[in-house]
Amino acid sequence: MGKRIVAVFGGSFNPPAISHINLAKQILSNIDNVQKVIFVPVSTKYNKEGLASDMDRFDMLKEVCREEKRFEVSSVELDSSRQLYTIETLEIIKKQNPNNEICFIIRNG
Repeated sequence: MGKRIVAVFGGSFNPPAISHINLAKQILSNIDNVQKVIFVPVSTKYNKEGLASDMDRFDMLKEVCREEKRFEVSSVELDSSRQLYTIETLEIIKKQNPNNEICFIIRNG
């Protein structure tokens, strides 16, 4: 068995869409050793117009992820006093999951 993988899915999730959930489910079912998908919503510190509040987007993600036990939602970027760079977010998640490889999910569109 290969090294266990944590897939990190970052985005605005404004709102979370069925396409986000379906992509995460495909990753769990099609890539060996993926233990979980962690959704990481960007904070409103990110320079993007029209974002719902941090807590609204976080709560929506929690709701759509609640039925899949291998989905998690992280508030790491929401809790930061400044906008984090992606590499900083991934370093924090790696520290939280030291026995896993970390992979970042990129979605076009």
